[in-house]
Amino acid sequence: MSGSTSRNTRRHTSSEAEAMARVVERLRQQFPEVHPNAIDAIVNGHYEAFDGRPVRDFVPVLVERATRADLQAGIDTAAAVGERTRAPNA
Repeated sequence: MSGSTSRNTRRHTSSEAEAMARVVERLRQQFPEVHPNAIDAIVNGHYEAFDGRPVRDFVPVLVERATRADLQAGIDTAAAVGERTRAPNA
């Protein structure tokens, strides 16, 4: 059983990687006032919260929604996201 967790950690399909690239691009267009590196950091922070999760279908959508909410609330630092996105008992 432990092999399945390590196998799923940060392994995703090319379609998921493409979807995440589109998420970043949409957010950069929607929030041009936010530095692109800050958007990348926030997206990555939310994305990492899904490491090791077996169901991947909605990860890009969930990451985009969480990042957009942070950006709309004025959160544009990776540090602020890193503490809040860690999944419990992960």
